[in-house]
Amino acid sequence: MPSIMLGTSCFFFEHLRQHRKSIAISLSAAKVICIKTPYGTSEDGARKILKQHEKWILARAKALAKTLAAAQVLYHGQKYPLCCQKGALEAVFWRSEKLFLIAPEKKREKELLLAWYKAQALSFLKERVPFWGEKLHVTWQKIAVRDQKTRWGSCSWRGTLSFNFRIVMLPPAVADYIVIHECAHLREFSHAPAFWQLVRQFDPAVDEHRRYLKDAGLAAFHALR
Repeated sequence: MPSIMLGTSCFFFEHLRQHRKSIAISLSAAKVICIKTPYGTSEDGARKILKQHEKWILARAKALAKTLAAAQVLYHGQKYPLCCQKGALEAVFWRSEKLFLIAPEKKREKELLLAWYKAQALSFLKERVPFWGEKLHVTWQKIAVRDQKTRWGSCSWRGTLSFNFRIVMLPPAVADYIVIHECAHLREFSHAPAFWQLVRQFDPAVDEHRRYLKDAGLAAFHALR
């Protein structure tokens, strides 16, 4: 996709040649310009038109940035701008430390964001459960990601480790505590002193992490309900 410098910013642009007499210019939340021109307009011609409308494009980009700053996502303990835009093809992707969400209609946005979070959580857990499971010398039967209503994780007597998908909203050290906690249940099923001694062996900051979940972690726990 071609790009153009306008002011001090670089914009990608899409040039559509159509059966029309007028020029149309739009700017998406991803800072991609769409310019529609009559047939016969060259790419250089499109660039000249964009330069002529530079002031409007920069003003539009500034206005979009203010609008998008209000929407945020929580990921690994950090807040990032969430940029939603309408499009025929559904997609969720990172660009310049912003999360872009493209959906054909407004009601699909939450569904796509939930699916994205669950996929991120599963990817995270497929790495961290084996990492801590090996250190604790435990085996499990299954890793499940759920929309749990009252807890961050659970361990069944059959060896299924279930986790709240919001675990990826937490700082990595706090998320690791939850993984250690559930893996420890594979050796000590109750919350007896032996269990907490085992958890503390692998997470000396367990008290700090538990306090975080009861305080700052509540924002993550109640997100996307």
